[in-house]
Amino acid sequence: MIPAVELSAETNGRSVHILGYFIDYSNEGLLAHLAVLRQTRLDRARELVRVLADGGYAISLDDVLARTTGGSVGRAHVARALVDAGHVPTTGAAFDRLIGRGKPFYVAKPVASPESVIATIRGAGGIAVLAHPAVSGAEDLIESLRAAGLDGIEVFHAQQNPTDRARLLAIAQRLDLLVTGGSDFHGPGEGRTRLGDGGLDDEALDTFIRLATSRMERRA
Repeated sequence: MIPAVELSAETNGRSVHILGYFIDYSNEGLLAHLAVLRQTRLDRARELVRVLADGGYAISLDDVLARTTGGSVGRAHVARALVDAGHVPTTGAAFDRLIGRGKPFYVAKPVASPESVIATIRGAGGIAVLAHPAVSGAEDLIESLRAAGLDGIEVFHAQQNPTDRARLLAIAQRLDLLVTGGSDFHGPGEGRTRLGDGGLDDEALDTFIRLATSRMERRA
């Protein structure tokens, strides 16, 4: 098992996700960052429940929190509560019609900069990787984030096609960035990808682990 985390960031109104691999999950700086995120997510969930109810889509905060099983609350939990209440047929529809970015009941949350998130991950001894840049439209940020300490990019992502992967792999090789992959699986019934999708083969995984370990040893 590789201890890891995915953290949201934002720059100039654009959402950017940063993955942290091999993190020290007891690191005080990381824990403080996560505590702020959990409170921010709870505040947003509370506001989502309010604006949805005002718009005729009544659910309660307890309905939402019951779906977190004690973990951090997110919009996916609000979406599931909307499905269970009969307001929408699927969680995807909840995002597409109601709570996705740009939709009538979207509620933004304060988010740190990518540079700050990278610093937090590296401060916890981790490897910072830009998640699914072709999906999120963040390819143009790769060089500047590398200068801020980015270690790698997620090339083998389930929603990035072969052309995307070839282009990102060339960027990674040119900038001496590590290559990772993932399914971006968000749980049963989400209808996005299956656990294990992504296409990162064993050789690529072994290479990532070897190079990431070497890089962390040089920093220590």
